[in-house]
Amino acid sequence: MSFTGLLVTVAVVISVVVGPVSARPPRYVLIEIGTFVEDIPFSDALAVNSAGEATGAARAFGTRADGTERLTIHAHRFTPEGGLVDIGDAAEIAAGFSRGWDINEAGVIAGEAVFPNIIVPAPPPRCTGPFPPPVIWRGNEVISLAIGEGVLGGVASAINSKDVVVGWLSLLDGSTGFQALRAFVWDGEVLRRVLPISGIPGRALDINDAGDIVGELSLNGHGVGFLIRDGEFINLRLASTIGISTAERINNAGQVFGRSHAGFYLWDDGETAVLEQTPRPSLLFDLNDHGDMVGGNGGQAFLWSEGKIYDLEDLINGGVPTGHFLFQARAISNRMHIVGTAVRDDAPITTQGFYLDPVTPDLTEDGVVGAADLARVLSKFGTDDPHTDLDGDGSINGFDLAIILNDWGPVPERDAHAAFLKYKAAEERRAAEGRAQAGGVASATPRAGARR
Repeated sequence: MSFTGLLVTVAVVISVVVGPVSARPPRYVLIEIGTFVEDIPFSDALAVNSAGEATGAARAFGTRADGTERLTIHAHRFTPEGGLVDIGDAAEIAAGFSRGWDINEAGVIAGEAVFPNIIVPAPPPRCTGPFPPPVIWRGNEVISLAIGEGVLGGVASAINSKDVVVGWLSLLDGSTGFQALRAFVWDGEVLRRVLPISGIPGRALDINDAGDIVGELSLNGHGVGFLIRDGEFINLRLASTIGISTAERINNAGQVFGRSHAGFYLWDDGETAVLEQTPRPSLLFDLNDHGDMVGGNGGQAFLWSEGKIYDLEDLINGGVPTGHFLFQARAISNRMHIVGTAVRDDAPITTQGFYLDPVTPDLTEDGVVGAADLARVLSKFGTDDPHTDLDGDGSINGFDLAIILNDWGPVPERDAHAAFLKYKAAEERRAAEGRAQAGGVASATPRAGARR
């Protein structure tokens, strides 16, 4: 028997012991996003698409019209191959602040940017400013969506595959002289309000490819999560029994997550599942099309997947460097890339964006676990290559071969509703355990929620 044949035979035996592994979360390789200014490091990463392109902001030097430089913050585009690219250095915005908030599958970025040469109204009392207007970056072109009379600025918070953008504007309320927030949608030509009743303060936070919009509004002093689907406004606070106060994200399966008085929730076609909470109150930031979610509690970054919650630092091959910790996970793609913010306990303490590159049995990313992936593992056998270490034990060995054999064949489609049912079952199991611990009396203490 050849050496390769022997390894495969050993892997078959191991696979019988370890069993199926397709439901496990992926392992990850940690990549620091870096910064444009080494002496004053700062960066973040707020969104990532399935091609692995990320966006956010980083400290940079901007060039004024007179040629002098000023320290500011610029939007960026990041890939592991191309590194950190400054997209806030376009001539019309280079001197001012900019940030990327979302990136669609075509690489179009939505965000905000200050145009220093355009005069906006002075900020109203009790408000800070100036406010950057909402923008998109299409290639090297930056396009402002709303600069006009009474518009202080705003944020383009999300963009779908059709380049339809949602967000909110900061307007100068002529009757009170104060700032007012108004949700908007931009279809590529026209910017219009989202909410059916004019004058209601609110923010549109996300949009899926079907054009469904979610967000939050303030009604009679209460936060209300809303969904707009096929032109119909749905008050999620009234449509649920858990007091939904925000609707943060919506995926292409139509699932919504956000915050309620019971904690974080996942909403699926009228049903809700309350998610397992982190050790202390935290924030939930993003949702992909498979029902995976990410967030953090200001000291730990988490992944919710297939009904379970994972500390992301436990999933990183080689671990996190000494003196570093993942602060928040801000976004997750359909291919399970994750980005967010990490803290380096240097002198001084610095905050930088991180990028987690998934390590899955489909190492060649062709949609099939097969001979090419087996060859990749065999070529790295006996090494500690983190990009091939499928079980995270620090060595490419028979266990990694076993994982390849267990997952052999086309990568199965992951059903978002099936994932929802796992979250629902986990919620019911926690409730039953709580009743058992309380002697059959369910606790009336609500779980801690969190705000973005």
